[in-house]
Amino acid sequence: MKIKLLLITLVFLLVEPIKVLYHPGPCPTPLPSNASRQRCMEIRNIFLDGNGIPKDIEGAQLEFNFFANNTYVGTVTENGWDAGNYYWIGEFDDIEYSYFTVMYVSGIFIMNAGMPAGVWEIKHTGYLSIYGNDLYKVIELEPYYE
Repeated sequence: MKIKLLLITLVFLLVEPIKVLYHPGPCPTPLPSNASRQRCMEIRNIFLDGNGIPKDIEGAQLEFNFFANNTYVGTVTENGWDAGNYYWIGEFDDIEYSYFTVMYVSGIFIMNAGMPAGVWEIKHTGYLSIYGNDLYKVIELEPYYE
């Protein structure tokens, strides 16, 4: 019985999407003029190994909780090096015309995600969180209509 329970637990852990953003908190920077809202968070270090080297996580499912009412799961479809920087690209599951891009540039992450429901940018604030980790700002951009 213990072995069966252990196997079920392991399968659950393997299927559960990896949460990318965590520890939400106040932002020390003003809301940009092209944004409808923002919040600051940390990025879970799933993209780098223990030595700070980017990992190949193609096929991994990632959960992005941009805001309480905007949580999406996406799958990494490609990753690699480009111009000395590492990137991870993917699509949100079951959402047509969706994408996310994560870049690791000079020791910080830059992210962009979009779908018909919205567009989000995630960028470094230049500050540390209360936990001592890099603090990132999640910005929901205003829609542009002509």
